Amino acid sequence: MHADEIMQIMSTIGVGKQMLAKLLDVTPRAVNMWCAGDREIPGPVTAYLKLLQSLPSALIARELARLNEGNNTMYDGMYLVQYEGHAGHGSAVLVLMDGVVFGHDIGVQYDGVYEPSANQSGFLDLCLRLAVPAGVALVQGIPAQPAAYSFEIAVRIPARGNATLEVETPYGPVVAQLSFLRPLPSALAA
Repeated sequence: MHADEIMQIMSTIGVGKQMLAKLLDVTPRAVNMWCAGDREIPGPVTAYLKLLQSLPSALIARELARLNEGNNTMYDGMYLVQYEGHAGHGSAVLVLMDGVVFGHDIGVQYDGVYEPSANQSGFLDLCLRLAVPAGVALVQGIPAQPAAYSFEIAVRIPARGNATLEVETPYGPVVAQLSFLRPLPSALAA
C-alpha cells in the first residue's frame, strides 16, 4: 500500500490521521510518516484497512463508534482497592491484563478473570479467587485460621474509573473504594 492509497481509504471511511492512529493503536507520528510516504505501511495495517474499507457502512460505523466510547477496548491497567469491613481495613493493588486479574494486599492473593460487562457498557465483570494464607485475619471479622483457604467473589467495576463498591463475600460485606491508577506500560500491553 502506498501513501496515496492510505489517504484514499481514510477519506472513504471518514477518518483523519489522529482517529486512524487511535483506531490502529499506533502513534500519530507513524500515521503521518505513512501518509507522507516516509515509512512503509506494515502488512497487517494494510490488510486491516482494506478489510475495513470493504465492510458495509453500518459495520464501519460500529468499528469507529468504539473509539468514541472512551476506548473501551483498552481495559488493561492497575487499580488501587482500599477496603473496609466491620473489623478492619486494608489496601490491595489489582492488575488487569489480557482478561486476567491478579493482585495482592498485605496477606491475601487475588487471581481471576475479567471481561467487558454484557449488561452495562463501560464496565467490567471480574471473577476473583482470594487465597488467604494460614495466620491471616480478614477485615470481615474472620480470625486467623490455622490452614490456608480461599473463596470467590464477583464484582462489576467501571473500566478505567473510580467507584465505591459494596462487595458481598461469603464472610460478610466489604466496602471498597476503587481507583484506576494507570494503564499498563506499553511494553507489557503490546
